[in-house]
Order: sequence, then C-alpha cells, then structure tokens
Amino acid sequence: MSDWDNTFEYAGPGRKRRERLALQEIPNALTPRKHNAAAKSPSERTPKREMKEIGARNLKTRIRLLTILTETYRDVCDESERENIAATGILVSAVRAEMRAIIRLLRDEGLIDERALERRKRNRRRARDR
Repeated sequence: MSDWDNTFEYAGPGRKRRERLALQEIPNALTPRKHNAAAKSPSERTPKREMKEIGARNLKTRIRLLTILTETYRDVCDESERENIAATGILVSAVRAEMRAIIRLLRDEGLIDERALERRKRNRRRARDR
C-alpha cells in the first residue's frame, strides 16, 4: 500500500517529525502572503534599452548586410546591439546561415569579386575601431 494520501502509516523512520511538520504547515498554507510594497517590479529594477522599431523585412536586410560586412556570428550580434536593433540569436543565426550559403554559391559561380568583398570588410573594421 502506498502513502499517496499523506497518512504516514508506512513512512518509516522520521514519520513523527514529518507528521508534525505537515500539521504545522497547514495554517501557513491557508494564510495569504503579504504584499511587499518596497519590492520593485523587474522593469523598474533595470532600465530597458530603447530599441529601434524596425520591420521584419528591414531587419532581415540589416542582418544580411552585417553578414557581408562582418566575419562571425558574434560580430553580427554585437553590431545589432550597438545599433539598438532587437534581433534574437536564433533569427541572426538563421538569416546569417542562409546569406552565407548565397555568398558561397555566388563565389563558386564567380559572380562576386572576392577582393572587393574582403576590402569592404577591412574598411568596415577600420571605421568601427576608430
């Protein structure tokens, strides 16, 4: 027989202590908790950053452009944070993977000037580091 209804008939060692604790907890469970007026809401504790309102199409375009101009996923995320653009990591990852596949295809077909692309990335890094 199991002890699912908390009768403590088959509870073994410590049964009396658990019975006593369970009976002591009943009044606490029934009384409502007092609201602490001094506690601040999470929005008051940390100021929320002003995020730019940007549409889905413009957001994807911006991530694609950052993919071309930067090297890594982290660079794209950092740059979007710097510009106050709200983009989740999953969105950045998905759009970036798609764009990298497109760039790879265009490189294989010889439709992109690789030196111009690298030059543009270098110029972007220099401008950002200044």
